[in-house]
Amino acid sequence: MNPQAAPLPAEGRRHLAAVAQDGHLPGALRRLHGGGQVPDGFDLEAVDRADDVAALARDSDILLVAARADERNRGMIDAAILDALGPDGLLVNVARGQLVDESALIAALRSGRLGGAALDVFDPEPTDPARWADLPNVVLTPHTGGATHEAVGRMAETLMANLAAHFAGLPLPSPVAEMILERG
Repeated sequence: MNPQAAPLPAEGRRHLAAVAQDGHLPGALRRLHGGGQVPDGFDLEAVDRADDVAALARDSDILLVAARADERNRGMIDAAILDALGPDGLLVNVARGQLVDESALIAALRSGRLGGAALDVFDPEPTDPARWADLPNVVLTPHTGGATHEAVGRMAETLMANLAAHFAGLPLPSPVAEMILERG
């Protein structure tokens, strides 16, 4: 993101933050919550970390959710976190829809307790667009945040390699684990 393309409020009291419990931590972020692998050359000591997600939200203008989802963190972005982010705050979720309590999010957006939201993921997907229709302070995208030209190219290459291996009777380079569904 080019900081000049999306300036923060003039007061400058807060900054961009990320909830990133694993994966790579972008070097452009000042405050991060969570851990993970750090890219080569990234100065981890220069990162100001928050004690918890609520503190992170209180001290941030933009809260970017980029965390792995599991049952332990379902709904971790709840009404209290949204209230901590505040009426000038922006929530961006590019991780998994289940991390955000969408009912609390909609209520916070509707009441003005949260300034805005940009969502690329929902719970469930696809989302019912009617839930969001009367909210002018939200931007919705259809789970395309990772669809860069490079990523789509790699997906196509992976597909072609798997198809070639399958039809040649060889093991697939990137097999998908078989899922066993119980029928009741």
